[in-house]
Amino acid sequence: MKAIRLAVSIFLLMALPFCGKNPVEPPADNDEERILFIRSSESISSLSISEICTMSPDGSDIHVIARYSPGNNLIREPYFAAKGAPNQDILVVEGGPGTTMEYASLWLMDMDGNLLTRLTLNGHDPYWTEDGEHVIFSRTWGIFRIHTTTLKEDTLHFAATGAPGTNAGYLYWLHGIIPGLETHLLLREMYIYTDSLGVLRHEDAEIITYDYSTSEKIYLTDNDYEEGWVSISPDGQQIAYTRKTSVPYPSTDNLYMMTILGENNQQLTTGTLRSYHRPVWSPDGTKLMFTAENPYNEPFSRGNENFVIVMDVSTGMMNTIIHNSQESNQFHDIQDWK
Repeated sequence: MKAIRLAVSIFLLMALPFCGKNPVEPPADNDEERILFIRSSESISSLSISEICTMSPDGSDIHVIARYSPGNNLIREPYFAAKGAPNQDILVVEGGPGTTMEYASLWLMDMDGNLLTRLTLNGHDPYWTEDGEHVIFSRTWGIFRIHTTTLKEDTLHFAATGAPGTNAGYLYWLHGIIPGLETHLLLREMYIYTDSLGVLRHEDAEIITYDYSTSEKIYLTDNDYEEGWVSISPDGQQIAYTRKTSVPYPSTDNLYMMTILGENNQQLTTGTLRSYHRPVWSPDGTKLMFTAENPYNEPFSRGNENFVIVMDVSTGMMNTIIHNSQESNQFHDIQDWK
């Protein structure tokens, strides 16, 4: 099986903490399905604003949990990820106060936007374990687990790097924990290396499952494409993911689906929009919600337009619930659906 390689995200952010909550409407009823998402936008003064929000599945009733608004363009501590705990009104949040040029903090946050506990100064891609006692996350070269009360940290997987001085090795992103199989993780793997000219390169990324109790690694994809955002269905049987290709435009990202065994691969979108991001399953596993962007000036588009789309998995029918024009400068990053 060919080598597969994964690049780590480096966040170029300057620290100086400023984090606030800004609820704009009363919290929704706990029995109602809600979408958790991060909304990024730019104000009139071109300063980035980052918000953690929830909304109804039809795109209505948006409630802002927390907002970060920098004092100037040099102070950037945006939110990158947020996940709701099982059966608890608490979030694990990546970003916010303490985020630096190289590291993003992981925080526990209540549904009023109050920061409760900083879990770590350096963590990405957080996911809750089913018992709600631990958060599993990515960090450069490995996957780790931390207890949310004692803050005891365990190493679940640490990737071997290349020879000294080669600046090469496998890197991993965490994309979920397989339901009912608490030691089985869904990962994205990529290999990075420095070429003869000193330029950092990477090769195609693949989707794998990894059992940290046995160190068994299974490749669900093995091709020359770059697989991206990955999401596992609530029953643990299906995986939705994006694949980067060169058709119809360079770096087109389309949405695909396959079984947890890597079988019955099918393409769900066909490139009308350039890039699809962060597919998230509905609680009953019948729908997918994802974001899309269209930076190419296609006939129906005015440029960098952003969409939030819901797809019926069985029929392929898509419904746009949010459409932001180029002028609005907003992007919705879907995180969770409960």
